[in-house]
Amino acid sequence: MPYSEVTATLEVLTRLGVEPEHLARLRLDLDYAKLVAGALLKGLPVTGNGFLVTVDYDLSVKALVRECRCDWNNEDITTKNFLTKRIGQHEVKMKLFYFNRTVILEEAIAEMEKEGYRPAEFHELLAYGIKNPDEQRKYPIVALGSVWRYWFGFRYVAYLGGDGDERGLGLGCFGDEWSEYCRFLAVREL
Repeated sequence: MPYSEVTATLEVLTRLGVEPEHLARLRLDLDYAKLVAGALLKGLPVTGNGFLVTVDYDLSVKALVRECRCDWNNEDITTKNFLTKRIGQHEVKMKLFYFNRTVILEEAIAEMEKEGYRPAEFHELLAYGIKNPDEQRKYPIVALGSVWRYWFGFRYVAYLGGDGDERGLGLGCFGDEWSEYCRFLAVREL
């Protein structure tokens, strides 16, 4: 293909809102590239089964919560309670798992692992919420990879939730069954 045709194609994509990070995703995510190529060849709409998000693990929980701009958050969501051992900025592939039924968390984690994912941690949940602020208005999004143990033994995980008016960051009990409305955020390292 001549360079002029590549340039013209890029100009059309730019007018349609395609950004450099979208094109980078084609290079970095082979599953996505196959999906786009298949859709182009068959004339089908492009739908994804995962997406790329950059996570800054060096940010404090307080900074992440502030940047996420939720209308409310649980007071036990602190740096002390949700530490991370990860450092730096990393681009990760994320996927929302949806079961369409009540599910126990161990079952959700097992399904993630079958597909080569791990449960998202707190920093990853907030990075997702920052990039996709309106998703949590549709359904709760749960991160099972960071578990906080309260002093009397109960374990809690963070979730993004909300409704048409507000967005929030809450805690739910790890051992409970979770509603069929929930989505579980999972991560695959690139």
